[in-house]
Amino acid sequence: GSSKRLEVAESSSEDALFPQSLLELPPQPLSSFQVGQIVHGRVKRMIVGAASLAYVDIGAAKDAVLEFGEMTDGFPRKVPVHTGKKVEARVLEYSAEIDRLYLTRRTGDLKRPPRIWKEDQSRNPEPLRRVAQQEFLDAEVINLITFGAFVNVYPSWGDKTPVFALLHKTQFAPGFAENPEQAIRGGRIKVRKLAINANGELQVTMK
Repeated sequence: GSSKRLEVAESSSEDALFPQSLLELPPQPLSSFQVGQIVHGRVKRMIVGAASLAYVDIGAAKDAVLEFGEMTDGFPRKVPVHTGKKVEARVLEYSAEIDRLYLTRRTGDLKRPPRIWKEDQSRNPEPLRRVAQQEFLDAEVINLITFGAFVNVYPSWGDKTPVFALLHKTQFAPGFAENPEQAIRGGRIKVRKLAINANGELQVTMK
């Protein structure tokens, strides 16, 4: 009786004095974070492969995503983060459609062109089949991956629809990997046709 009332009274008093220590606040939804906001977290797990990325626990309702191409300025020579690593990053963008928060550890501007999803990529190399291999063409970096970059190549004549291509890291021009304005999603570069492989995929070079 009296002892139970005393426990309740003490508990109420503690709640009033230390509400943060006793009441668990719900985690923030990803949509509540602002572009440019600095966040601190820990890499919870890694997806290692062509499109390596890290899932980072920033104390939100869901883990945020740090893509390979956003892990450092320029092209990462190796994956610079690992499971358990503490990271500081900035909020790059939020996708309401898939409820995903993207982070970046790059310095500089946060503006990026819209993502080009696989279903929206033109993989037909026909517009470039007649282009001379010596001709350099305009291209835009779509994504950086561990073995190079995916790029959109713009034909110099005829159908100007950009063609999806692989730029292997062995075909980078000198200085490209260290150039944060080129080695980034949306980076503008010059490439020439290297080959159209057995799968009908275009491969290009900066050399």
